[in-house]
Amino acid sequence: MTDIYYPLMPTVDMTVLLEQPLPIVEGQTKDTRSMVMQAGGLANTVIEAVRLGLSVLPVGQMGQDLFGDWLIEQYKEERIDTSRLHREPGFETQKVLVLADRQRAHAFVSMNRGAFGPLPDWRQDLQDSRALCLTGYHLACEDTCDQAVRMLKTAHQMGKLVFFDPGPTIAKLPPDWVCSLLPYCDYLVLTADEAAYLASGSAEEMAAALAAHGCQVVLKDGGRGCYLYRGNTGFWAPGYQVPVVDTTGAGDSFLAAFMLGVLSDLPLAATAALANGAGAAMVQKLGSGRMVPTVDEIAAVLEQRWPQAFGGRRVPQLLDGLRALFLGETRQ
Repeated sequence: MTDIYYPLMPTVDMTVLLEQPLPIVEGQTKDTRSMVMQAGGLANTVIEAVRLGLSVLPVGQMGQDLFGDWLIEQYKEERIDTSRLHREPGFETQKVLVLADRQRAHAFVSMNRGAFGPLPDWRQDLQDSRALCLTGYHLACEDTCDQAVRMLKTAHQMGKLVFFDPGPTIAKLPPDWVCSLLPYCDYLVLTADEAAYLASGSAEEMAAALAAHGCQVVLKDGGRGCYLYRGNTGFWAPGYQVPVVDTTGAGDSFLAAFMLGVLSDLPLAATAALANGAGAAMVQKLGSGRMVPTVDEIAAVLEQRWPQAFGGRRVPQLLDGLRALFLGETRQ
């Protein structure tokens, strides 16, 4: 059985690191020393999840063009199942221009249409999976919104775990409508800024208000860590102090590691510590796609707080170490 069924928007990220700060003004030229092409968008989470040992079935479409050829090659090199990534004649592979400056600000120019195409096998594929991962990009895109909502409700009816990450596109969606979908979600994973579109108050108050719709809330807050709320209780999982190069992909890496923790039955606090570690490992790197953290890089972050706790630096050792730490057991 597949761990995660993941409607993907196959995208090429073109990351440009600017020497001068944003914004770009008409008629003004800014310098760069780096333009990096990466498998971008939702692929960040898929690549990280596969590196962490999860089986993921991404579904989506791309063009029969050079960018589509390049993406397929990138996915295959990461051992990602490409059997449900369709190549459509006349469709242009989606691209995103990511502008980043040395003050860690970002601007994006994105293509966002037709991410799915026909998916005749989606119900059976979903039935054969443990969880569905869905994002706000699917809901904000007119071509995919209806199908995404059907997937969400069907997964809930099937008893599958549902992870929902609204992302920055939450600002384009009616808050009441988004909240009406939360009862179909098991985990709502979002930033404090994104939560502010759906609720008000402090981080703790927003999380409690969103959890009242019937989901567990994971509210990411950068270096501060994340706040988790379920039932009637919440707690902070502290972040890690690391040098920040680029925040692109940090939330995606966090999500992949969080799903690993949940699907591995880690204690919630241990799952949050692992996810925070993945995000902290990612912000020390430039770019996205195959720049997401390795197991070694995540382990190195965790060892800052728990020295020598994760010998071997393979995923089973990470999970065993975290489980032992948070259950108060003695590591063998």
